[in-house]
Amino acid sequence: MTVINGVNFSDGLDGLAGGMALLSLVALMMLAYRVGASDIVLICTVLAGSLLGFLLYNSHPAQVFMGEVGSQFLGFSLAVLTIFLTQAKTHIYSAFMPLLLIGLPLV
Repeated sequence: MTVINGVNFSDGLDGLAGGMALLSLVALMMLAYRVGASDIVLICTVLAGSLLGFLLYNSHPAQVFMGEVGSQFLGFSLAVLTIFLTQAKTHIYSAFMPLLLIGLPLV
């Protein structure tokens, strides 16, 4: 819930929530690729591609806005993908990895 609200609160400026989510998704995608979690890599790639298309029209001056549903979906997706990556039995990442990946919206 905290990640969802953190991304939602950062949606006030042009490209801020989308840019932060894009950076977190790329980092998550690289870490998932290292451990061979192809399903997480695929989902992160699709979300990052859609964010790149969105950020073309959301940079200054913004023509399209994300809104409540978009920012809450991004926060939820980031939280769930990070939990799946760190809590699987075959993955080697620490439980503190989510703080590094999605810590900026939490602050």
